[in-house]
Amino acid sequence: MLFTVRRSGFTLLEILIAVFLSSIIMVGLYELFNSVLNAKTFSETRQDKTEIIYKVVSLMQRDIRCKVGDFFVTYRGGKRILDFNTTDSLFYSGFVVVNVSYYTEEIDGKVYLVREEKNSDLNEDIAIPLTDYFRNIEFKFYYAGEWTDTVSPIVKITLYGKDKNVSFVTRGVI
Repeated sequence: MLFTVRRSGFTLLEILIAVFLSSIIMVGLYELFNSVLNAKTFSETRQDKTEIIYKVVSLMQRDIRCKVGDFFVTYRGGKRILDFNTTDSLFYSGFVVVNVSYYTEEIDGKVYLVREEKNSDLNEDIAIPLTDYFRNIEFKFYYAGEWTDTVSPIVKITLYGKDKNVSFVTRGVI
């Protein structure tokens, strides 16, 4: 009578091959998951940036569309500032004419695009740092068929961002 020993289980070589293949699959899944997370973060950052740009441009266009009178170009600290009166107050309801200024200013080591609102009747000034995305603001006026520094109702505003510049043309009430 011949006895045969029947072994059950895996050999060491089979286990090593299984571990090796599993580790390759796990590394691949990790890389896939990591790239999906990076794409999601990039997309959210880009969406946030686009939303900031849209909100700032919309606010400026609304302010200018509700403009009363002419634009004024003033200077503060060597920088040009766009000043005008508007009925688009962020703080006062009803028909209140306020003076609005747009400029860039360094605050706590960061450069901000600032919207300053002044109410001469109440002697109040409120400056709001809108975003630190834009580094500078430039404005030109359409006069005699070209973009110049001569004030007119049509203004081209260029906002210089960290990695993207935005230009738009808008017109106030004549």
